[in-house]
Amino acid sequence: MLDNVIIKTSLQLIWKVLVIYSVYMMLRGHNEPGGGFIGGLLLALGLIVRDFTKPKSENSIKQSRFPAYIGGLCLGFLAVLLAPAFMDQPILTGLWTAIWVPIAGKFSSVLLFDVVVFLVVAVSSLYAYAVLSGETQEEQS
Repeated sequence: MLDNVIIKTSLQLIWKVLVIYSVYMMLRGHNEPGGGFIGGLLLALGLIVRDFTKPKSENSIKQSRFPAYIGGLCLGFLAVLLAPAFMDQPILTGLWTAIWVPIAGKFSSVLLFDVVVFLVVAVSSLYAYAVLSGETQEEQS
């Protein structure tokens, strides 16, 4: 898609940095500003930048099956919301364990909620990009 070698090479490095930084933002988000929403947007941006470095025939974002991903993530969302109910707690109550996760702190239902938000925002943003660019899987078949 891009003809300039310098820009293409730098974008190949930048998208990897964006993906790593998106995971960092998601992990630190439930203790400090940031979180699943910002991390998901950064992940989508990184994957869109990667899409620009590939030839037009190899663009994977526009050929993905987004409705299946969004449906699966919504089921994950429902599981995270209802998990405290199985422990006789109100829905959306934060549950913590003794397991330590680097950057994020203790493993908790709040962290799972952030991960699901991270994935929902990333997939929704990539779907919006695919629709706005005019080439989605539904239109091709």
